Amino acid sequence: MHPKAPTPRQLSPFSRVFPAAVQHPDDFFDREQPLEEVLHTLHIRARQPIVLQGERGIGKTSLLLRVERALAQDQWGEWRWLAFYIPPGRLDRWEHFAWELLDGLDMVLSVLPDLPTPGALDTQGRPLTFNHLVRLVNRLMAPALNKNANLGVVVMMDEIDKGGVHPDVLEKILASIHYLVEKTDLPLFFMMTIIARNLPEPAWGSPLPAKLIRLTPLDATSQAELVTTLARHEGWRFPEEALCRWVDDWSGGHPYLMKLLLAAMLRVQKALPAAEELRWQPDLFLQRALEMEEAGQLLEDVYTRFFSDEEKAVMLALAERWPQGIEGRELDPWQEPFIRALWGLVERGYVSQERGVFSLRMGFWAKWLRAWRLWPLERAAHPLPGLHGPELPQGLCVVRSTQRVYVDGREVEGLGGYPMRALLYLAEHAGQVVSRDELVRAIYPDEFHAATEQQIDVIISRIRKALGDKRPYRFLITLRGRGFRLEKVTVLDVLPSSDQSP
Repeated sequence: MHPKAPTPRQLSPFSRVFPAAVQHPDDFFDREQPLEEVLHTLHIRARQPIVLQGERGIGKTSLLLRVERALAQDQWGEWRWLAFYIPPGRLDRWEHFAWELLDGLDMVLSVLPDLPTPGALDTQGRPLTFNHLVRLVNRLMAPALNKNANLGVVVMMDEIDKGGVHPDVLEKILASIHYLVEKTDLPLFFMMTIIARNLPEPAWGSPLPAKLIRLTPLDATSQAELVTTLARHEGWRFPEEALCRWVDDWSGGHPYLMKLLLAAMLRVQKALPAAEELRWQPDLFLQRALEMEEAGQLLEDVYTRFFSDEEKAVMLALAERWPQGIEGRELDPWQEPFIRALWGLVERGYVSQERGVFSLRMGFWAKWLRAWRLWPLERAAHPLPGLHGPELPQGLCVVRSTQRVYVDGREVEGLGGYPMRALLYLAEHAGQVVSRDELVRAIYPDEFHAATEQQIDVIISRIRKALGDKRPYRFLITLRGRGFRLEKVTVLDVLPSSDQSP
């Protein structure tokens, strides 16, 4: 069995690899079990391809790289393993796949000593066919097997269903793999990663029998290990429990989103003067993560390419209702395709169901979608029939449990950090005069902070701008020399249930 990664880990993976795939064994968290499963399958020479399935950014490529590293280091007695990649861009045509397979075999076998040159790649100008491919593979591997009967070659193919590959082409590629694995005695093993839940059903016969290994978000223990390891490595002194809970709330254990959030914190830290310590500022860290180009690239790609129209409608609706969620009884008017899409998102790990309420498991998705430049257009393009917004009172409405704010029934965007703290305190004391000193203590409860008049005025200005409150002020009144008063506001503990009337 493969030895576990050494602990404690000495280097921060985020400083070294984000947002690339993880390669170093010490950077892996909660991936020992699938790694052992892959290596065991190869060790017993199981005659079936290995398929790693999971969402984008879940760690499939990282695990491929880790397997390649393990194969290069471990001999398992007399066995000698060679491995090479067929890049995704060479899967657009069957002929490209075939030539990549032959070129890869020729490359890795050439490192073995004292082998004759087989001249197998000379096709004499003829087009490459399936039968010709099988003969060439046999001819390439025969000299190496005569020298070493305990030789194994692993062909790695990353995200074969990533997009751009015609289903008929992919079907023919899988048929070729099926034949080489099932109908020959060559020690040729295939590892591939997919995003879809299953390989496509072939029209030519039974599905490709494969060893399927599904990668899921990290569990709570592995999340805590990853987060606390980085925090201690960087010397952060804020509460580890609060940090772990914050990362879990926004990432749902998804490795890429975890790396994104922690990388954002590191970038905030690097921007500080050398003598200044990083303070616990979750609102700022989240905002930096949302602004990172890497976040937009991955999430936009996943949303546009890997969600059906029905799944997009459900994701958008859940983002609009996050973190309140959608109650099970609200699903009654939904059409069947949207119900199936919802349960598909539950199965894929994007949506959680607790006590009959469906909500996005990864809070970062909700925040990113609502801040996305295409949010209004996508909401209009993908309505969810049967779902109606909650009935809210006119005027200003603040929901305590979710810290969400509405004006005349429409949710207010752009409030966070100190302005949100100030608004929540003013709402709790609606109709009362709140002095500047009292507001400062509410905004900065855990630290000494001598806020200037200008800083408070900036916070008040931002609140008014978000609320659309213009002179003469409708909600937030300034009382010269005395402080501020919030008027025409309703404070709710929870968001009311949605109206299901047609």
